Amino acid sequence: MSTLRELTAESHTKAENTVFMRLLMAKALTPYEYMDYLTQFALVYDGLEYAANRFGILQEFDGIKRSDKIKADLEEANAVNGKRCIIRLPTTLYYNYLINLDDKEKVAAHFYVRFAGDMFGGQMLKSLVPSTGRMYDFEHNLPALRMKMREFATPNLAEEANKAFGYTIDIVDEICGVKRDLWL
Repeated sequence: MSTLRELTAESHTKAENTVFMRLLMAKALTPYEYMDYLTQFALVYDGLEYAANRFGILQEFDGIKRSDKIKADLEEANAVNGKRCIIRLPTTLYYNYLINLDDKEKVAAHFYVRFAGDMFGGQMLKSLVPSTGRMYDFEHNLPALRMKMREFATPNLAEEANKAFGYTIDIVDEICGVKRDLWL
C-alpha cells in the first residue's frame, strides 16, 4: 500500500517547482511578493482553522495554530511595505471551499498539506523569507507534533490532499503572475 507522501509526491513536486518557490529558494522574492503571500494565506489559514476546529482536528494538535502568527508576519510586512495587498480570486475560491467542507477527512487532508508543510519544509524556508517568519515558529514540542502528523497522514487523504496542493499552486502562481486555469 502506498503512503500519503507517495500518493501526493507529484503534486508536492509541482508545488516545489512553482515560480514563487524558485524565487523564494533563490532569495529573490521581493518583500511585496512575500507580503502578498502572507495576505493570501492569512485568509486560507483562517478558513482552514475554522474548518479544522469544527471537526475537532485543531484540538488534537496542541500549539499548531498558525493564523495569528501569519497575521503578525503580515503586520510586519505591511509596516515595511507601507501598503496592503488585495485578496486574489484563487484565495477566495480556496477559502470558500474550506469553510464549506462538510467532511472531516477532506478537512484533514487540507490540514495535513498546510501544517505538515510548515512543520517540515517551513523550518528551512524560515531562513529564506524576507521577514521574521513567525509563521514557522512552533512553541510546543515540534518533534512530537511531527510524529503526530505522520500518524495523521493516512493514504485515504490523498485525493483531497492533491486538491489542496492544486489550490496552493493556483494562489502562488497568481502572486507571481503565472496565468493558467484555476483548480476547480
